[in-house]
Amino acid sequence: LYLRVRTNRELVPPLIEESLRIDSPVQLLARTCTKDVKIDGVRIKKGDRILHSIASANRDEKHYPDSETFRLDRPHPRDHVAFGAGPHVCPGAFLARMEAQVALETLLDRVARLELAPGYAFDPNPVFWAFGPKTLRVALAPA
Repeated sequence: LYLRVRTNRELVPPLIEESLRIDSPVQLLARTCTKDVKIDGVRIKKGDRILHSIASANRDEKHYPDSETFRLDRPHPRDHVAFGAGPHVCPGAFLARMEAQVALETLLDRVARLELAPGYAFDPNPVFWAFGPKTLRVALAPA
């Protein structure tokens, strides 16, 4: 995949979006219920705090065919909720996308090949609502 994107820079934006969809950096969001409701037989009272999973929403099989597969050819690559949605969309989403694009293009310019370092094992960060490794050891081959 890295070599494919390195030779076709038009794949950088969909790579960023699919990365956000498949492994959203924020996994859960909390909200306060504004009125008494019942969802699937569960009563939620006004004032109750609820959590909802962005990770689950971004892998909804009804919305994303082949939802567990990392694909750069999805028809609407930004159609995910990694940055929230509607009035709760992250105000830094545009900047985050721009930073990711600059960082990735710089990496693609300077590194011919990269792979996980031998023996690397995913070590999750300790923040329960966020996703990502605490460390990421890689082996790089300069361009």
